[in-house]
Amino acid sequence: MRFKAVLAVIVVLAAMLSQAQAIAELSYPPHEDPAAAREEMDAYFFLTHYTGILTLISTKNYSDANRLIEQLKFAYIPEDLKYIIQRYNNLTSELTETLEQIDEVLCNASALMYQYRLREAYEKLSEASILLGKAETLLGDIEDATVAISNRLGVFAAPAESRVREAYDKIQSVLQKLRELENEYLNLLKSIKETASNIEEEELKPTEVTLTLNATKVSVGGPIEALGDLKSNGESLPNRTVTLLLDGEPVLVATTGLDSSYHAVIKLPYKYVHMMTVKALYTPVGDDRGVYLASESPPASISVVFYETRLEAVAPDTAHPGLPITVGGKATSVDGTPLGGRQVKVLLDGALLGEAETNVQGLFETEVTLSPLAQAGQHTLTVMVDPHGVYAGASQDKILNVSKITPEINIRAPSFLILPAGVHIEGEAYSSLGPLEEATVTLELAGSSAFVKTSQDGRFNATMEMPLNLLLAGFQELEVGVEPAEPWHAPVQARIRVFIVNPANIGVASAAFISLGAVIYTRLAKAKPRRKRVPEVTPTLREARFAPTLKPEVRFEGVMGKVLGAYFKAMRTIETRTGISMKPHMTLREFLWEVKPKLDGVADAFTDLTFLAEKTLYSPHVPGVADSLRAEELALTIDRVLAVGAA
Repeated sequence: MRFKAVLAVIVVLAAMLSQAQAIAELSYPPHEDPAAAREEMDAYFFLTHYTGILTLISTKNYSDANRLIEQLKFAYIPEDLKYIIQRYNNLTSELTETLEQIDEVLCNASALMYQYRLREAYEKLSEASILLGKAETLLGDIEDATVAISNRLGVFAAPAESRVREAYDKIQSVLQKLRELENEYLNLLKSIKETASNIEEEELKPTEVTLTLNATKVSVGGPIEALGDLKSNGESLPNRTVTLLLDGEPVLVATTGLDSSYHAVIKLPYKYVHMMTVKALYTPVGDDRGVYLASESPPASISVVFYETRLEAVAPDTAHPGLPITVGGKATSVDGTPLGGRQVKVLLDGALLGEAETNVQGLFETEVTLSPLAQAGQHTLTVMVDPHGVYAGASQDKILNVSKITPEINIRAPSFLILPAGVHIEGEAYSSLGPLEEATVTLELAGSSAFVKTSQDGRFNATMEMPLNLLLAGFQELEVGVEPAEPWHAPVQARIRVFIVNPANIGVASAAFISLGAVIYTRLAKAKPRRKRVPEVTPTLREARFAPTLKPEVRFEGVMGKVLGAYFKAMRTIETRTGISMKPHMTLREFLWEVKPKLDGVADAFTDLTFLAEKTLYSPHVPGVADSLRAEELALTIDRVLAVGAA
């Protein structure tokens, strides 16, 4: 009976061995995806990035600063720091915008002062004063936030000579430069105010310019006459120039006659707005400077007449990168009259895709092709009819969902294998548009891989050589990935299960279990129970019972194996030197956090090696020779440095 019991145990153990083997092949399974693991904000990155931004602001490179601030919107921020970092980003963006407005307003105020346009200059100076007060508040908030974030990131706990503390000192220096820029603007404001005060003390003569239009309603693109005169305290001012402004922009210059009157004809632009405003402006030049003040007439309004265009555009809701779509529609006037000969443009997110022209019925149709690089997601498709004469333009936006077509894969492969063997695999890759031609097919099974291309009819076939390995028996996944050649198709993967048996390893394992069973049976048979006597346990058996479980050796093959092998070599060196072991439930990242405080001199090297191993395990990236060389170099550095430390 005892012998039968031993044999039963052997059978059960043999049945479970395929699962045990899978555990043995990877002693420390990283069960957590690094993308979902806890992340930490890099204090050095934060400080150096914002030092660059604030430096650009302090040198008045506001557009470049805004560009860098926008990039930070795509940076990963841990949840516990998200609010304070986003607030810091918003404060910096608002300060940039405020300082840029101050620069522009003060420049305008200076120009107005030069033209003796005191009233308008004072309005600008008042606006600048408000903006400077806002800038001072924002800069103070940024200074406080810099200290608060640095404290949260552990900057003040770092050694005084560390690069993090050096980065903190640099950002404080740049903040001082921003204070100097603020004082520069404040001094400029005071200087312009002093200039205005000096002009007022000169008691310059006031002037008055008038403006009259011959019509209040004009067709777009049509002419309109402007009349008026220029005087100073009732005195005529002949041979002076008067500038006519249309919606604030100079469009014409007229000269006053002997009676101080002027006359000009303004041709309205083809600007399809319902109202425009005209003003007359006199600014002293030449000998008039220092004698007369500038003046501006009250505004005169013009009602602009034009006809609206009605557009009805038709376009699909979905499209695919690199494939054409048809866009059509109709252009009419408000009363339904067809508008022939009108130019039509089709744009995707503001970029021109194609053009067309309406026929006599006002209809148009064109075929446009999306860029092969068009990103998946929602895009704005704009259909635009250009203005023409007295007819305004029109545009219509539509949501266009861009997506890639997901192909399908049929796989034919054996469901049972005995190693070693050559496995013949074949199949087809196709989509709703037909077979996938020249697509790259990747096949992986139990550590072996192969690459083939599909034929014109989408078919593929390959033979994979499956050598003997550490596997005993069990199901393995055959993974087939297809990378289409066409930009409108998405990559796709499919898996099937194959039962693989390794007779050589099963034989060795069976022999070992039978030998073990025989030994146990023999000992059980010789053992004779005695009354009131506790059987003595031999030292050899006690040592066997309580000996620590050894971690199985892990063998890796190929470039990927070299990367992972380098990591495991370094990991075991670190376990020996630090006394900290990786537990079966730990991820690579968790082990890094556990041992990092004790890795004097090799913390950065082991961090880089951990990230490289995670990238190899989790991402679709296939490691190359450069990756394996880098991993082995890092492992060698860790071993050498820790060996010196131990000595």
